[in-house]
Amino acid sequence: MSMTRFDLNESALGLPEVVRRRVRESADQFHCYPLAQTEQTLARVAEHFGVTRDEVLLTQGIDECVDRLITHFEAMRFVATWPGFHGYWDRIAVMRRRSFALRRVGPTFELACDDVEALERDDFVLLADPDNPTGVVTTQTQLEQLQRRCGRLLVDRTYAGYADAPLAALAPGPRGFYFHSFSKSFAMAGLRVGALIGPAEDIEAMRARQWFCSMSTPSLVAVAAALDHVDEFQDRCRALIEERGRVVADLRARGFRVHETQTNFVIVAADPAVVLPRLAARGMLVKDMGCYGLDGHVRISLRTPAENLALVEAIGDPGAA
Repeated sequence: MSMTRFDLNESALGLPEVVRRRVRESADQFHCYPLAQTEQTLARVAEHFGVTRDEVLLTQGIDECVDRLITHFEAMRFVATWPGFHGYWDRIAVMRRRSFALRRVGPTFELACDDVEALERDDFVLLADPDNPTGVVTTQTQLEQLQRRCGRLLVDRTYAGYADAPLAALAPGPRGFYFHSFSKSFAMAGLRVGALIGPAEDIEAMRARQWFCSMSTPSLVAVAAALDHVDEFQDRCRALIEERGRVVADLRARGFRVHETQTNFVIVAADPAVVLPRLAARGMLVKDMGCYGLDGHVRISLRTPAENLALVEAIGDPGAA
């Protein structure tokens, strides 16, 4: 039985044909190092995000981004939320760095005030906004509090395309970084491309430690082509936001407790030991959120309307879950 993956937060849609065509055409250059294409894509990414080329570091996903920051700021303590994205914690553990858990508490996963107050100037905070796994967003007041307390702050915008309102912004200055992923709303999870944006001095120091031509020609071409057709991807995000509202309403109508979310997934209070095998028997995989610190919850990544409808019908009701 083939399985439909509602567990990985991938885009259910492939790349548009105009992007695929550009990647296919780039095959004529596969025998060459992508020196020129790297500079062209860096310039295109910088233009899109309104920064200079020297403030952009292209990375192989959030994992390389976090590794680069941990290596560059090796004397700092690294802070991430819990419940939180285990990818941050995995990299902190592998790199053997000092760490501190910034707790999310209560039914709306607020940042614990005591933990925010405990932050110091040698702390580097890794913050997903919108958040994975909770789906919540950080308010402007919360972000300003974090920035005042800590020494450095990375705001991970991996799910920004799915927010239905403007997100909080870092105050200008040398202590803030953004990460933008091309995995989710740009449908490039298989290419593992992201952009770290920050102070030019830090970016150039991290670039010096990267591998020679660290990004492949197909990845570079795909990113540049996607940014040339960004309206199509934004239309997809708007459609998913509407679909998210329908899925949340349908699940709540069945009696499930569904958390508010600004991402391409929904978090549902349900027993994974019951829900996972039930859906697996119908060819559907969802995520047990225990590994993220959310016991008794499952995560459902949104896919096409037809696939989402099939899952809602298959999940049953809370009494059976």
